[in-house]
Amino acid sequence: MSHATAQYTVMFTARHRQAPPTTPGADMAEPPPKATAVDRSAMWASRGDDLPVGFLLDVQGPPPSLDALRDLAARRLPHLPALHRLLPRRDGTIPPAPPTPVGTHVKELLPDPHTPSQAATGHHALNAPLPSKDAAPWDLWLIRGTDPHAYRLCYRIHHALQDGVGAAHTVAALLGGPGNRGPYPHLPRRPTRAALRRVTGQFTASWGPVPHWPRLSAPPAGRPVLVHADVPARRLRALARARGTTVNDVYLAALARAFRSLNGGGTTSGGCPPLPALVPMSTRTAGQEHLPGNQVVAMRVLLPSHLPAPADCLRQVHRQTALATAAGQRDAMRLILSAVPDAAGAWFVRRMALPRTTPLYASSVAFPTPLTCLGGRVTAAAMFTGITRGLLCYVSLTGYEDTRRFTVVHDRAFTGGDRLPELWLDALDALDIPDARAVLDAPGGPEREPGRLGP
Repeated sequence: MSHATAQYTVMFTARHRQAPPTTPGADMAEPPPKATAVDRSAMWASRGDDLPVGFLLDVQGPPPSLDALRDLAARRLPHLPALHRLLPRRDGTIPPAPPTPVGTHVKELLPDPHTPSQAATGHHALNAPLPSKDAAPWDLWLIRGTDPHAYRLCYRIHHALQDGVGAAHTVAALLGGPGNRGPYPHLPRRPTRAALRRVTGQFTASWGPVPHWPRLSAPPAGRPVLVHADVPARRLRALARARGTTVNDVYLAALARAFRSLNGGGTTSGGCPPLPALVPMSTRTAGQEHLPGNQVVAMRVLLPSHLPAPADCLRQVHRQTALATAAGQRDAMRLILSAVPDAAGAWFVRRMALPRTTPLYASSVAFPTPLTCLGGRVTAAAMFTGITRGLLCYVSLTGYEDTRRFTVVHDRAFTGGDRLPELWLDALDALDIPDARAVLDAPGGPEREPGRLGP
């Protein structure tokens, strides 16, 4: 298997054209929604800067015209309330945005003739400014390359208005054809006392000593880049089934192994300690697909990078995620955040997400159905987000048809960040066993396993 990664680091030039104004959604007559604790935390973390979250889509087919893409967006916008909102105010309300031309949000990137087009996508996604404070902070970019039969789409929105799963629902509704769907909804359950204790314990752990990772504690350079690697979904499912775990467990265990390799496999001075990671979990239930704001909580997973045996590493990850799932930890955290005052909830979220106590964020999301856009076929997707001040690395695993894309967003101060995708693929090789190879061609189950941790 090739371990090539795609790094996007080159600038594009943008062309803007005007189009008719957007039409506010039907929810504009209703009282403004209130910001969640995670929304408030995202506003605090961004400190007035843009903090985008969104998706990069690879599309096979002739690129549509910019006018056709704008016309499609204009037809779909009335049904997407998050795209008609401004950033949360100090009082916690999320005010409606004034009508703006579609051209303010739907734009085109043309390649700089002096740079290779493929390399610029990630740089733009992470660094280009979102629309100004007088317009809803989201955009959609048609990205042309040199191939006349392929192009990219980049959807972005400020993280204070939407989480990754919400963004995935918007992508499916804004761009997709008939039958396209976003991720499966969360099925809530009554949290147990054990789950409440686990949430309290994880919060307490954020105050305790944290294993030191020098690579993830350097002063940020402020120039994030994006790299990725692809793997067949069947391979991850086979590994999970052979080991009696989930795809999400395999993803996290391979991540622990990748960081172990990056740290010299435990042979460097000080060895290789465990690595605390923040794992977001969606709480969007059926009917909340397009609700503005972040409908998400997170748990702290201690990635066992210190364990030399791959199988022991996977077992340790599975033990943590299985306990969280069995106890209903995500619903316990949602209950706590809904019960405490807004300011206290935001402080709770910020405390757990501090880069000095949880230096790595690891997300995952899966699209359950194929996507088409104006006759083009989406062939791969990558979820990304900007990284807040002090954080040097964010990773995601995006599921789309038979491709799983492992994406790394890292600050240039994180030495070795460009190598993570290749090291992650190497870690999958280390987790491989004959049983996994034997079931590789067996029919796979649903991507969303019952009770799985993650989105």
